[in-house]
Amino acid sequence: MLRREAEGYLDLAETYFESFKMLKQANMYRVAVDVGYNAVELCIKALILLRAGEIPRTHGGIVKKFGEIYMKSGEIPSEIGRKLHLSFENRNKARYDSHARITVEDADDVENLIKFLIGFLEREIRRAEACSRE
Repeated sequence: MLRREAEGYLDLAETYFESFKMLKQANMYRVAVDVGYNAVELCIKALILLRAGEIPRTHGGIVKKFGEIYMKSGEIPSEIGRKLHLSFENRNKARYDSHARITVEDADDVENLIKFLIGFLEREIRRAEACSRE
């Protein structure tokens, strides 16, 4: 059941990623970064769900739990944690700071993070599926 819920999060993340790509292609980097971070957060929630069974209620709790599960174990490089924090900062600037300059490089950073997390989540879902068959 948790695997199916994680698959639902993955489907949503992929939907947001498709929107991100269209926005980026249209040079709408501010909105692309905001939408892209939604895909990132959905992946993280799904990954937490697969291991912990419950998702924390706050963004800070989600990031902390993700770090405890995947980064402290070394399964995900600490560099991804830095990229996660940077993407969140850029998302907040994109959403709330009318003077912020959101660039194609900011969008590229989010895109790379999304690609990594979607790939990692797909592998984790396959692993969970294989374990449930055993």
